[in-house]
Amino acid sequence: MNTRRILTPEGEALVHSGLPVDPLATTETRNLCRNLFLLTTRGLLFGMQDACGYGVGWSGDDHRSDVHSVCGDYPALISEELNRVQRHDAVDRLASRITSAYIRGSVISLCWHLEDPDHRGFYAGDVNKRRVVASILPGGQRHEEYTRTLETAALFLHSLVGPGGEPIPVIFRPFHEHTGDWFWWGAPHATPEEYVALWRFTALFLRDTMSVHNLLWAFSPGLSHVGEGDRYFDRYPGDAYVDIFGADAYFPRHISREDLRSFRENLHTVVSHARSRDKLVALTEVGQEGLPTPDWFTRVLLGSLKDDPVNAHIVYAAVWRNASTTHHFAPYPGHASVPDFLRFYHDPYTLFLRDVPPLYASPATPLA
Repeated sequence: MNTRRILTPEGEALVHSGLPVDPLATTETRNLCRNLFLLTTRGLLFGMQDACGYGVGWSGDDHRSDVHSVCGDYPALISEELNRVQRHDAVDRLASRITSAYIRGSVISLCWHLEDPDHRGFYAGDVNKRRVVASILPGGQRHEEYTRTLETAALFLHSLVGPGGEPIPVIFRPFHEHTGDWFWWGAPHATPEEYVALWRFTALFLRDTMSVHNLLWAFSPGLSHVGEGDRYFDRYPGDAYVDIFGADAYFPRHISREDLRSFRENLHTVVSHARSRDKLVALTEVGQEGLPTPDWFTRVLLGSLKDDPVNAHIVYAAVWRNASTTHHFAPYPGHASVPDFLRFYHDPYTLFLRDVPPLYASPATPLA
């Protein structure tokens, strides 16, 4: 029987596979985690960032979705942005979208483009490449401000409740793409020790100080950084702090054979590491801006996962948002990729909202 590590007040402990790293995770969060394990190799959940609320040529309708307009169905996973809470940007609408998606049966993910304490932004250039991470760690001059930011985030997470008052489970993905240089938490702007300390402090503060127990934690470096060997674990906070091994991958306008080979082989590395540590594995962000490759969904994405015995363990793949005719990652009505996306949608391996079982209910099949 596989085991995995969780963090307890007494230290690390081994538990059976399928459980979150938070030993006090809510019932629905535990059920979601176990059900995602059961779906591994059985199908691929399709997800999207900002799937509702706005799209190409429209905005303001939180129940509308470009994906739904194309195929008549919603993504199985809906990703939203916690930065909106930090900026006090239409927070009620954000909570409403999350609650509606949960009631429909979708998986919920939250990424966090965390702004620095002076609210200049989340890019390294926004903060003049200053070392923000060191300043918000315990002992840093801006640490108290960071704890207040976490308190605000925790209050929002506590506010997400289902029809029965149950906390809504969320896949939480902070400090992503940390292997690049574009975010202020990226590799050139924080030491490995500082990054790990930031992740661990954030996790323990939310869990132990703020009693947030409805999170699954996703770790997501850029896939191009992974390669072979153990580079995936650069700045890894530890098995006790991560539920999902993720990776973010974007394709260039012209996709070469080498691009496809590298994509598949780097995913092999991530999946192998996840399986060796009994973790879920996902493409936490993936896509091609503007979709100039009309068969990207079937040939590139599905073709790299479905029939690959290793990559078939990836449980979900989430494309980025639809903002305009030049910046979009899913089709919209009239786009040249619509016929291919419909083939992707109808493939038995891809799972949209109508295809998913009740993921928050107790698993019908026990885990080995």
